[in-house]
Amino acid sequence: MLERRARSTAARCRGWTSPVVRAGAAAVLALTLSGTAQAFSSLGLTGGTPDIISSFLDVTYTRTNVDGGTLTAESAFSGLTAVLDPPGSPAGDITNATFDLFADVNFNAQTATGNLTLGGDFGGFSGDLLTGSLNSTASAPTFGTPGGETLEFIFNVTGGELADLFGDTAGVILSNSGYTGSFDNTGFMGGTLVNDFTTQADTFGIVPAPGTLVLLAGGLLLYGRRRGRAPALGQCHA
Repeated sequence: MLERRARSTAARCRGWTSPVVRAGAAAVLALTLSGTAQAFSSLGLTGGTPDIISSFLDVTYTRTNVDGGTLTAESAFSGLTAVLDPPGSPAGDITNATFDLFADVNFNAQTATGNLTLGGDFGGFSGDLLTGSLNSTASAPTFGTPGGETLEFIFNVTGGELADLFGDTAGVILSNSGYTGSFDNTGFMGGTLVNDFTTQADTFGIVPAPGTLVLLAGGLLLYGRRRGRAPALGQCHA
């Protein structure tokens, strides 16, 4: 009995270590890893003001390792157009406009780091108009894939002539990026993506959403109640 069991165990071990089984296991592992390459969720960005629309951008994604790759969106030729729509003022063209976005995407760790630079001449301002940094983590995501070819980013504003106009954070929505649902080798056509300069970037200032303001108001009300019972209506006098 013991001898038969030992022979059976040895046969099973030989089966698991055979080249065919090992190849099959590797294929399953590869499919599993590939499936995680599309796990970023939507940030729910909808635009805002101030607003810069940059058109005719070129997008490139290159897979650099098993965890992800590098994504760039840039003004690759002089045909880039950009329009600034500042709050309370008429929109105007940005001349000599440039747009450069870089992101290092790690789909396994659910992170993305990078930077943003918008340049040009507008209303007496010249050079770098807006710069920002990207630091997206799994617990605090600032990079998203809401669906279709759209990509979303939230950058911390770090400088530029228009930094005060945008505030602390700026959102970027890339449309017609060529993204097809995955950051593996097939997701962006296996390397360099050619999208005929059809990508458009919407860069805008981000203000707290209405829901955030409601929560803030509720928190202040709760704080007031904890400090002391609120007076009844009519008890307060000027």
